[in-house]
Amino acid sequence: MDEAEFVDRVADKADLDKPLAEKSVRAVFHTLKEQITPGEVEDLAAQLPKKLKIMWLES
Repeated sequence: MDEAEFVDRVADKADLDKPLAEKSVRAVFHTLKEQITPGEVEDLAAQLPKKLKIMWLES
């Protein structure tokens, strides 16, 4: 699944428009990254598809 599909799924599940869904995903990613170790951040990133990985790392 790429970034666009992930955001689309969040938008559908949460009944949000796409810009708000993307903002929400980035906020959740940022919050999660604050709660785990840098090593875990990298481990998780390594398992994501390229475009979703970029979104994760930029959040």
